Amino acid sequence: MQTYFEAIPWILLNDFLRYFIAASIGFLLFWVLFKKQLRHRFLPARLPKTSQFWFEFGYSMSTVVIFATVGWIMYVLKNLGYTRIYDIIAERGWLYFALSIPLLMIVHDFYFYWTH
Repeated sequence: MQTYFEAIPWILLNDFLRYFIAASIGFLLFWVLFKKQLRHRFLPARLPKTSQFWFEFGYSMSTVVIFATVGWIMYVLKNLGYTRIYDIIAERGWLYFALSIPLLMIVHDFYFYWTH
């Protein structure tokens, strides 16, 4: 098993790739392939400057660091035995897995609402 600090680059890479792949698909669809067809829906009507895209990318990278930090904390807590994260669905069953997703969405929405 790797040390807690050796896991940081892998967690960062995982979160970065997850963001980068999804954001790249969205960027290609909305700003490259279908920009002309969707231009009438842009608010404001003028297109952003390239510097604005880079600013947004940099800002998004800060959220990658935040999510990676949370992921690292969960990794450490799991390995220290302070939380239960089930890696194998068969440990709790498919029903538990299926119900845990909407439950976590509700809990997260509740948390997000009351912290803002």
